[in-house]
Amino acid sequence: MMSLNVEQNLNIRERATIALSIYRDMLAEAPRRSEDHGEVVDSLETAHLVTLGLAYERSGRLAGGAFEAILKKCDGFLDVPLEQAYQVRQGRASKLLEAAAKVKAVEEALKARGAWHSMARYQIISYANPTKRARKPGDFDRTFDKMIATLEKLEETPQKVLGERVADE
Repeated sequence: MMSLNVEQNLNIRERATIALSIYRDMLAEAPRRSEDHGEVVDSLETAHLVTLGLAYERSGRLAGGAFEAILKKCDGFLDVPLEQAYQVRQGRASKLLEAAAKVKAVEEALKARGAWHSMARYQIISYANPTKRARKPGDFDRTFDKMIATLEKLEETPQKVLGERVADE
């Protein structure tokens, strides 16, 4: 469905919505089929789009494209039945939304300091990204736990994102 759209490329939200719809159809059809089964893998562009689709359902204000590079490195297909994988993906969507809320808090802290700019969100995510130099896929929970911990520290010292030194360093 996504590759047949020749008029224009779909944005991340549209791709995630379509992937989630396909995923739910497959879940209803064969809940015990493994998520990494060839038919599932072939039907979806990538696994992280399902997680993003679930997150978009809960929060339409999510900047999913800003997180996509991280998700590609840590959110692959799972070797568990679809019914179980769906629950895991819901948890991952919650963790993604938690990280997005932390990014927003750091943005607000930068605004309060008069240091916000239009690309601040991407700069914050890049700073907190634990997969920057990783060459192989990482664990989703470990990756997002590290990212959320970094973002929590940044809420207190947001100027670090801008490369400014903090007085107590």
